[in-house]
Amino acid sequence: MDSTYNMQANQLLFKLSDIYNQEQIQFDNCLGENLFGKLILHRVENIVYKKLKQNGRNMGAYEKCFDALYKHEIAEITAYEENLAYVCKVMKEAKFKYAFLKGAFLIPIVYEKGLRYSNDIDILIDAKDIDECQTILLNNGFVQGHVVDGVVYPATRREIVLSRMNFGETAPFCKVCGDRVILVDINFSLDYKPTSETRIIQSMLDSTIEIKWKNYNIRTLNILDFIIHLCMHLYKEATTLDWLKRRKDLNLYKFNDLNVVFHECVSDHEYREITELIITYGVQKECYYALLYASKIYSSLITEDKYVDLLKAIKPEDTSYLYQIVDPENKKIFMHNMSFEEWFACEDRVKQLVEVSE
Repeated sequence: MDSTYNMQANQLLFKLSDIYNQEQIQFDNCLGENLFGKLILHRVENIVYKKLKQNGRNMGAYEKCFDALYKHEIAEITAYEENLAYVCKVMKEAKFKYAFLKGAFLIPIVYEKGLRYSNDIDILIDAKDIDECQTILLNNGFVQGHVVDGVVYPATRREIVLSRMNFGETAPFCKVCGDRVILVDINFSLDYKPTSETRIIQSMLDSTIEIKWKNYNIRTLNILDFIIHLCMHLYKEATTLDWLKRRKDLNLYKFNDLNVVFHECVSDHEYREITELIITYGVQKECYYALLYASKIYSSLITEDKYVDLLKAIKPEDTSYLYQIVDPENKKIFMHNMSFEEWFACEDRVKQLVEVSE
């Protein structure tokens, strides 16, 4: 696909996936043909569907597809919430500090049902508590591995070790409950280095909160730490070669999480607090990357002077790292020279990389 055309298509994608963008966009079969695959890849198809329905747009041949996907995801979210309730119950056994991350807070608490979904439940712990957490999950019938057609296949020793060493998380824990599959990811690092940032993780876990949900309490990060974690997780996946190869590096739902959280959960005085916390943690690079590019996708963010001031306050002196991709497994660093818009639109980002010395 011509890169200029792809960039134009992405601009429409950004507008359609922005819950807060009120611009009227005509949807037709031509637009559907060019965008439908992107909507699914970026997990924003239900946001787009809802907006088009609210605007009374004729979706032509794609309406049935949108509707089928929406109903499927509603069912998946219902199953996800059942899984979350089960894991909340299991984690009551924990004597260590932990926090539910990402979708485990966003799906039941922040998003309207159907607009955000997830396949797994993420939990943040301190690295020293991995064995204890693993014991709890194993004692409750979980197996480290992956599920295919309802069958759990245990992870190999190599997969378990590589995940811990190179990605700062465990291999997934899986359990089949009837027709539901429960997947739990244990995170113990904020980037791909399993031994770094332990001070930040400990600080975050010391400041967790509990949010009442149904008959359960969801233990999660306070909203400022939650945002910083979203930023750091986004940065890790956007700049790690393995994610780039799988074309999961720049999924829109990650940027949209920031868009929604800032609109729904951040009060005026918290902009100053999060600025100070980012600087205290020393994570300006990661947060600037995530928040800058979130605002390039969702322009409603920068209509707020407070958001612009936040970006200015945390902007690093050297921004060349914005073009850097890391291969932690082979200890290599690569660079590209594209603008974010060009990089997002690029069909084969791996081919654009040039290896550089550390």
